[in-house]
Amino acid sequence: MGSPFIGVDVAGVQKWKGQLDSAHERVIAALRHYRTVAHQNNEVAHGSHFQSINAQCEETTNEHIAEHTELHAQYTELSNGLVQAVIDIAGD
Repeated sequence: MGSPFIGVDVAGVQKWKGQLDSAHERVIAALRHYRTVAHQNNEVAHGSHFQSINAQCEETTNEHIAEHTELHAQYTELSNGLVQAVIDIAGD
């Protein structure tokens, strides 16, 4: 348990981090699913316009995935650092 003087609940941070990890996984899965569904237009429509928009979709979803993954990595790094600092100070 975190020190009340530090104001951090280590178990609470860990629980929050688990929820954040789960939410991140759902976001990434949703972006990948969107890209897959969007590309299925090839089955119902053809032409250069759809090839172009599919390329845009690929680029945009890849950027979103990369940016969200970086954001999540920053949350992970900072929350792990916070928990470790509390543990170090508490001497556990």
